[in-house]
Amino acid sequence: MIEEYIKHIKTRRYLLIFIWVLLPFIATCQWNWMNPLPQGNDLKDIRFLDSSTGYAVGDGGTILRTSDGGLTWNRLFSGTIDNLTSVFFVNSNVGYVTGVSFVLKTIDGGITWTMCTQSFLPDLAKVWFTDENTGYVCASWAEMYKTIDGGITWFQITAIPGDDYWSICFTDASTCYVGGSFGIYKSINGGNSWTTLYYNSASIGIMGLFFPDPNTGYATGINGLILKTTDAGLSWTQQTSGVSTHLASVYFTDVLTGIAVGSNGVILKTNDGGNLWSLHSTSSVSDYLTSVYFSDQMKAMTVGYHGTMVRTADKGNTWNAISSYVTAKDLYSIVFTGAYTGYISGASGVILKTINSGITWTTCSSGTLESVYSLFFTDYNTGYGGGDGHLLKTTDAGNTWTSTYSGAPHNFSKVFFPTSSTGYVIADLHSLFKTSDAGTTWNQLTSFDFSDANSLFFTSADTGYVCGSNGKIFKTTDGGISFGPLNSGTTIDLSSFSFTSKNTGFVSGYGIILKTTDGGVTWVQKYSGSRSTGPFSFPDPLNGYCLGDRAFFKTIDGGETWLESPWDVTNYDAGGLFFTNPDTGFIVGFNGMILKTTNGVITGLQAKSAVKGMRIFPNPNDGTFFIELPRNSTITVVVQIFNLSGIKIFNSIFPCNAGKTKIQAQGFPQGCYVIKVISSNEVWTGKVLIN
Repeated sequence: MIEEYIKHIKTRRYLLIFIWVLLPFIATCQWNWMNPLPQGNDLKDIRFLDSSTGYAVGDGGTILRTSDGGLTWNRLFSGTIDNLTSVFFVNSNVGYVTGVSFVLKTIDGGITWTMCTQSFLPDLAKVWFTDENTGYVCASWAEMYKTIDGGITWFQITAIPGDDYWSICFTDASTCYVGGSFGIYKSINGGNSWTTLYYNSASIGIMGLFFPDPNTGYATGINGLILKTTDAGLSWTQQTSGVSTHLASVYFTDVLTGIAVGSNGVILKTNDGGNLWSLHSTSSVSDYLTSVYFSDQMKAMTVGYHGTMVRTADKGNTWNAISSYVTAKDLYSIVFTGAYTGYISGASGVILKTINSGITWTTCSSGTLESVYSLFFTDYNTGYGGGDGHLLKTTDAGNTWTSTYSGAPHNFSKVFFPTSSTGYVIADLHSLFKTSDAGTTWNQLTSFDFSDANSLFFTSADTGYVCGSNGKIFKTTDGGISFGPLNSGTTIDLSSFSFTSKNTGFVSGYGIILKTTDGGVTWVQKYSGSRSTGPFSFPDPLNGYCLGDRAFFKTIDGGETWLESPWDVTNYDAGGLFFTNPDTGFIVGFNGMILKTTNGVITGLQAKSAVKGMRIFPNPNDGTFFIELPRNSTITVVVQIFNLSGIKIFNSIFPCNAGKTKIQAQGFPQGCYVIKVISSNEVWTGKVLIN
């Protein structure tokens, strides 16, 4: 259906509108990186068009652009969270990016990206275009592809020898060099035929390949391998790199001056064509460096894992980190005690604190090197943490932490305090602990025997809930003296709790969100889907958020309906979230990831409720369209229309005869809008394009 619609697009304006339908609301990025900076996804390739303009790509659909020679970088919307492996720009407007099994193209300098219709089975490693229409991608599984129509179609080059191809370099429109796991190969006729130039039956992994002139070339690979040719590849000489680490990329500004980068933050430089390579690494960088590129004769940048970006302005003699981070450890929990003051805990005893709403974070002294999985604060100064073998407490707003547990070793996973003195914590070995004296002493509740307990929530000092595997929910009304089972109505594993009042609460699990309004006596399914759901954050009784697997869920009606927004930032696993108000929230997770939103993730949401969605047709349209609900009945509905900024611009009541209603919005500007239809007991949402 998509391909058929593209055929009818007559102008670039309509193409951009169509992209808005496919990739909802690309005008804004919902989440911004707070740590690492400028972002934390692994970067795989970097390329400059001139001394100012450059692009870097990497995991999680990351495409970055600089216009000041690499000093600052802005994130572009790629439309995917799949990993990206290489980038190549033909000119200031036309560029290509490879993913694991696809190619993206831009014709406006990276503002918008479209996916080439052909998909590829192998992992695509590198891309190179000799002109705007003719391009090549090399890949694993001994495959290479070529296009002669600007990426619309690709055909496989079958003459190339069998190998896994990792690098590619052209010296003119016809002469190509490709590096693989075992050798280096050359074509002088655009890939029609190939010659093996260098081969080693032991894997050498030619990851970097660069020719500063038609005859002189350099190749880098595993275990510090550097090769050089001065006769267009007919012969290769191994040079002494002085390192045993993998060298992933190489670049020369002329036949004598070059840089090679690789694992463990290694940066090598030569001024004499590789006769002598010297180490120029910076002590602040230890991550795997994957790509290096010069923007002019003096300035260069290298990028790598965890968003690492390092820059030189003196031809590689000194290097300065552009990227920064307060921690790269996995983060599990986040909590705020006010609009500006918040805390994060994670692996290796990490506890971070902010006093400016996440703009900067400082490290607190936790007193442990073990993981801290959960944080809970009872007031501005007093907080608790649970982790591997310890329970921690602070009374000075997180500046120092001391251990409050000295019993038999346990791993404490979830801490909750319903009052300033009464607290509970889930531990391993089917156990639950309680304190009645603000953490001075902790006692195991002998009445509790619940294997695989995942979460707890107490609405008072005595009334609380615990959930876990196989849909089990237990409730106590006597402070943990006894627990009784509740009927959740599901056998799906449950992962997280949240209550917004004494009787109204929510529990999440694998593909479901359940709600109770009677203190857990009954539970009603409010979301059903294929994504796992995890922690909740409710800044008020109506507005709530739930963290999912590669997605995010929001409710604006007290949990009756949940709207789904896929990740547009990263494919890292997330551990915790917290919203200080309906618009401002944070997510923490893998590799020190801290994300922040200030718009409540309103745009780009898709309806996900326990019922099937509505249908809008025709779509696109000229302002007149029909809404068909998933039932053949006559009801009265409220129809609301929102623009891309989340502002409600239409609100009216309509009769929905036989499940259908007609909407006339001819006066609306051209663009994409969100439609929300509300009946007496259900809500549907969808998107409409008016052109």
